[in-house]
Amino acid sequence: LEVIKKFSTNPVDDMKEYVFRDFLNIVMGNTDNHGRNTAFIKTEKGIELSPLFDFAPMVLDDSGIPRVSKWQDEVYHIPNFQSIEGKLVELGVQKNMVVAFFKELHEKIGNVPNLLHKKGVNKETLSFVTKKYDEFMTAFQTYLDSL
Repeated sequence: LEVIKKFSTNPVDDMKEYVFRDFLNIVMGNTDNHGRNTAFIKTEKGIELSPLFDFAPMVLDDSGIPRVSKWQDEVYHIPNFQSIEGKLVELGVQKNMVVAFFKELHEKIGNVPNLLHKKGVNKETLSFVTKKYDEFMTAFQTYLDSL
């Protein structure tokens, strides 16, 4: 987040996008999210996060790719949402904006299993890919309830 704050032309939007992408990585089983899978591009608008790339449910890979890039205080793929909130506020995002953003994310991520099902992902694959989903969403809801 600090690198995004330093180099992005629109750091608030890009930091929020980064958080959203990583939360999706967790709930959709992409354990291969690391620094080389995030990049900046220079556009007519300035410097911004590149479009999402190398996003796949790596839990399906037999080689067992571990999650390497983690949030501070992350435990078993569950971020410390309060810590992320604090970091975003420290980097200049207003707390009320962070709270609204997290509520929006919770709603968006809440639809992931239904979206995958509608796209034809079979039940067995869906269950395996989203095995962190329930735990993540419960922890996320607990955090939101504490606000």
